Amino acid sequence: METLRQEKAASEITVPMIAARAGVTPSTIYRRWGGDLSQLLADVAVRQFQADALPPDSGNWQSDLGLWLEQFVDEMSSGPPGRELLREALAGSSTERAGQCTECILRNLASIIARGVRQGATPPPDAETLLDRVVAPVIYRILFTKTPPTTRYAAGLLRQCLDGEID
Repeated sequence: METLRQEKAASEITVPMIAARAGVTPSTIYRRWGGDLSQLLADVAVRQFQADALPPDSGNWQSDLGLWLEQFVDEMSSGPPGRELLREALAGSSTERAGQCTECILRNLASIIARGVRQGATPPPDAETLLDRVVAPVIYRILFTKTPPTTRYAAGLLRQCLDGEID
């Protein structure tokens, strides 16, 4: 599915195309998703969020957090593919998938914060604070502005949050 998404716009993808790539009959896809491609694409988007890897532990949790944020911004603001991934994750009538994406982000942030605790940071911000003060403004700009956020913008938000300038 990821390869197909890279080759075609979401609006051009059909159930028979997906089935052919997956090596199954279209009826298999219809049984699982009822022919609702937006739900199928949303499931794929959530799976990509879940696959986001943490940077290796460098021994400096703040550097690791900055690297994770840089990768997140690069991936999500990478033109149409990144924006479409976010939009697809938010598609559908349920907030379940958006919640799953949020949980993935929180889990990644919490893992890096745990590194800070092990390294003796006193006290690092919690994952919810980082989500609200750093990640949410980045996602907002990706989805609702013409110019995607830069890694410099995101790094500035992170620095302000870590320095306690954003309450």
